[in-house]
Amino acid sequence: MYVELISGFVRMCRDGVDTDNEWRLVIAGLADDVGYTAELSVLVARLHLQDRVIFTGAVPRAEIARLLGGVLAMVYNSICESFGLPLLEAMAAGVAVACSRLSAMIEVAGDAALTFDARSPAEIAAVLVQLRDPKVRTSLIARGQNRITHFGSWADAADQTRFVLLKAVQTYA
Repeated sequence: MYVELISGFVRMCRDGVDTDNEWRLVIAGLADDVGYTAELSVLVARLHLQDRVIFTGAVPRAEIARLLGGVLAMVYNSICESFGLPLLEAMAAGVAVACSRLSAMIEVAGDAALTFDARSPAEIAAVLVQLRDPKVRTSLIARGQNRITHFGSWADAADQTRFVLLKAVQTYA
């Protein structure tokens, strides 16, 4: 879905919204498909965006918080997700979030994210335009900080899992 994300970014730039060329699109993570990565690099070069679209490659877990600390917003355009942990990581880091309109993403993000069709560069561009507004980002950050409180901690998750497993053993033993 990076082609759509890059296309949405291009549309936002070309619609005159980013006239000062201040925004960069940072695509973090290691792609499983080397051919797809090469295709993306060719696309970026063809669009003359080498200085505006940055591919980080794999990001060590210890560096994720630092990376999130340097962004204005996180756009998560997954089309196949069972749980949106990156959304929670971004919200916990105080970053405005936008994500694809999948049921799993909506369930995780609630009202703390702008949503879009991950296959629509036009919708992605519209969301990027909205994210340029500091008031929108401030509101999303506040809602994100509230949203993450609904998920508890890893210790809570471990306790709940232990409870469910013990209950299952007692029921079926």
